[in-house]
Amino acid sequence: MRGSRKVSGGGSSVYLGRSLDTLLDRAEAARKELGDDYISVEHLLLAYPKDDRFGRSLFQDIRLDEAKLKQTVEQVRGSQKVTDQNPEGKYEALEKYGRDLTESAKQGKLDPVIGRDDEIRRTIQILSRRTKNKPRADR
Repeated sequence: MRGSRKVSGGGSSVYLGRSLDTLLDRAEAARKELGDDYISVEHLLLAYPKDDRFGRSLFQDIRLDEAKLKQTVEQVRGSQKVTDQNPEGKYEALEKYGRDLTESAKQGKLDPVIGRDDEIRRTIQILSRRTKNKPRADR
């Protein structure tokens, strides 16, 4: 879809800027190239190396070229296709790259935390707040 995309609702309309519109067009091209039904995070990621505003320079700064990025995305995706609106749930990235600390604690595989009572109380206090969720390091 070319031209100015429009987001509406709430009585007023918002138009996307040219750069975002172009980025979405590139993501759509990546979606088609990969044979997916929906645009997902990886399609947006694959669109960024050609972005004139900051994508190209960002990828140059981190020394990541478009071919390596595409290879990495395909490696993570495997044979999965984006066929619904929550494709990331199918990659099992947490199981692959993460560690279930709750399960490790239940099995007694974590070392005890000794002498950190004040830090633990402060962390619990910060995480339990309903507002002001930005912890301060100076306390």
